[in-house]
Amino acid sequence: MSLMIRRGHGIHFLWVGLLAGLLLMQTDPTHGETTHFNPTRAFKPFDLPVLDGGRHTLEDFRGRPVLLSVWASWCAPCRYELPQFQQARSELAGTYPDAVFLTINVGDGGARAKGFMKKIGVDLPVLLAGHKFVYEYDITIIPTLWILDREGKLAIRHQGWTQGTDLPAVLGEDLDTLERLSARRGTH
Repeated sequence: MSLMIRRGHGIHFLWVGLLAGLLLMQTDPTHGETTHFNPTRAFKPFDLPVLDGGRHTLEDFRGRPVLLSVWASWCAPCRYELPQFQQARSELAGTYPDAVFLTINVGDGGARAKGFMKKIGVDLPVLLAGHKFVYEYDITIIPTLWILDREGKLAIRHQGWTQGTDLPAVLGEDLDTLERLSARRGTH
């Protein structure tokens, strides 16, 4: 029985290692990809712990545009994306004061996530998700950035990172697009 447990754990760690390797290979800092969903797509609700305590659900932000940056501490491009994500929040606060900027850490755990954010000088809300989240939300590239409309539907997805990207400008354009779509539907 002891042998089977060890073998099972070995396979589990091997699987996690392969998954991390696959995601790592796909986090090339020079190849980002953007997808606009028109019509918007349903987005699976989440209920995740917050690094500094409490929990957040998608429903907590109903009626507000939500920008979610999915990252991991081992992701080199995340070191570039997250500071710009924070800068975007600051720059866009006047134009979009109700926009919610959240980050979702996958698989690092609280202490490691907190240390990483401190090291790169970013002070954004961090939701904690495990490896299961990667499968449930079909994440194939990290970083992934989702922009959800006021109804909690997926409108835009950015996968990967392109060096030289002016993320505040890109996200400003994304939020402008959401507002135009919202005005057409009469949901603003």
